[in-house]
Amino acid sequence: ALPKIVEAVGSEIEVMFDGGIRSGLDLDADGSPDLDPSRIAYTGHSLGASYGTLFSAVDPAIPISALLSGGGSTVSSFRLSPAFRPVLVQYLGAVAPGLLNAGAGFDTNQPLRYEPVRVNTVKGAIELQDAFEKVEWIISPGDPLNFAPHLVSSTLPGLPIKRVFFQFAIGDQTLVNPTATALVLAANLRESTRIYRTDLARAANPQLPVNPHSFQLDIVNQANQPFALAAQSQFVGFLASGGTRIPDIN
Repeated sequence: ALPKIVEAVGSEIEVMFDGGIRSGLDLDADGSPDLDPSRIAYTGHSLGASYGTLFSAVDPAIPISALLSGGGSTVSSFRLSPAFRPVLVQYLGAVAPGLLNAGAGFDTNQPLRYEPVRVNTVKGAIELQDAFEKVEWIISPGDPLNFAPHLVSSTLPGLPIKRVFFQFAIGDQTLVNPTATALVLAANLRESTRIYRTDLARAANPQLPVNPHSFQLDIVNQANQPFALAAQSQFVGFLASGGTRIPDIN
């Protein structure tokens, strides 16, 4: 049923997009469109950034995007994330045979990018690596990491090069930095990426959130509000310039 649901939702979005945004939406019912269909942009945060990578890569009507606090691959995002690990622990404990190899947790004994090769000494780690790799292959046709190169370096047939801005925070505990940087590297867009130095900010003000995953959105926290507004002005400035300028908010 899931493919049918996804297809139905996709069809609804396409109808809304074609019938509303692309044709120019009349928000105040005065008979003239209030949205300019020639200036469509996309902004997505977290999951919206990860799957916004796919959307931006395949839709010709989206020339410019701001992708905030995203990550890839999807499997790596779940495997490395402190926020998502409990979901994986529940899954790995439920399969038969069970794959939990570290008490109530798991240890894949895998090095991060640029770390030295490891000789495996952890019992059950190879079985875990095999399990994750199988899932990664299954979902690879819809993984943001595999679509990131199509934004600029290797556009799909009939699609123009996209103008894309990435923004993420040091110490993100939801979509951790190795997954965010993997997405940026796959897109080959380091020059249009900006990083929030959480370490410096929290050293100056410990009242800032420990997990900066949503630093661009959290205007309720008074300590974080100036950072959120600054981050917003940066990616909005990028979109408003047509992707030609990244405001220096420092």
